[in-house]
This record gives sequence, structure tokens and C-alpha cells, in this order.
Amino acid sequence: MAAAVATSSKVVCVGVLLLLVVASLPSAHGISTLTIYEGDKCTKRSTKFSDFSCHRLQWLGSYNFKYQAKYPALFFRSPKCGGIPSKIKRGDTTCGNLLGHLSVRIIYSPIPFDITAEDE
Repeated sequence: MAAAVATSSKVVCVGVLLLLVVASLPSAHGISTLTIYEGDKCTKRSTKFSDFSCHRLQWLGSYNFKYQAKYPALFFRSPKCGGIPSKIKRGDTTCGNLLGHLSVRIIYSPIPFDITAEDE
């Protein structure tokens, strides 16, 4: 009987720990952000996203960009916010080149692993 009670209390303890871990994860909406910096050497205007909508960005002049993301996101490029995926590591900061206009839809994941960037 004592063994059954000990096993039962261990299961309850593990269950409580799992609940605490899940509760400590960031929520899927409003905490994760993706910041894109425009301009020469990625030092001009910045745009921050923290929602699930489809955004239209029209960048003038240089198409350099830098992205920063705190948690994983799916980053879609195309007029209808779709595309082919390529991986970006979490916490990576890159300055690259985007040609033309693009639309982006940012979808957040509450668990911190890789960010996926989708490119036409």
C-alpha cells in the first residue's frame, strides 16, 4: 500500500512539473516578434511583427534587410503569403538582400527551436 501511495505521489509531482513547464512557455501570440530592418547596411527603418496577419511591405531604395526573432516563426514571401521554406536558426541575425516587393505572414510557435523563412 505504501508503495502505491509513493508511486501515486510521484505521478502527481511529475504532472505538476509538466504543467509548470508548459505554463512557462511563451504564448503563441503577442510575445514572439520578428523585426526586419531596412536600408543601407540594415540601419534604416525597422518593422516589428507580433501577430498572425498577412502584411504587405513595399520597400523603396535599397532592399537590404536584417531579421531578428526571439522565438520561432514561419516567414512567408509572395503576393498571397506563401512560398518555399528555408531554415533560419533561432536568434540568428542576418543582413541580406530582398528583391522587389513582398508580402509576409508571420506565424509563431511557442516552443523555441528553428525559425523557418519561406522565400519565393
